[in-house]
Amino acid sequence: TASGFTARMISKTSPLCPIVTLSFNESTLQKTALYRNVIPYPMEKIEETGVLIEKSKSVVKDLGFAEPGDKIVLLAGLPIDQGGVTNLLHVIELE
Repeated sequence: TASGFTARMISKTSPLCPIVTLSFNESTLQKTALYRNVIPYPMEKIEETGVLIEKSKSVVKDLGFAEPGDKIVLLAGLPIDQGGVTNLLHVIELE
């Protein structure tokens, strides 16, 4: 996330699953840490969607929130470094 807006909107619905926010922006990570059920995770700036998908899969597995066979939902804005735009929803089954 560049701005944290979508994480805030999802957090307001009080989902039963954790929301992991990956961001290259330190102030966004600090902001999202205050949202209900949101776990901020720092990452380097990524330019390619495929790299973002792979990074997301590895982070949720490393944090222990998902394991092989589980499904995760990736929400992102393209282009990746532009805030305030969420135009990608990708459901991923972990291997």
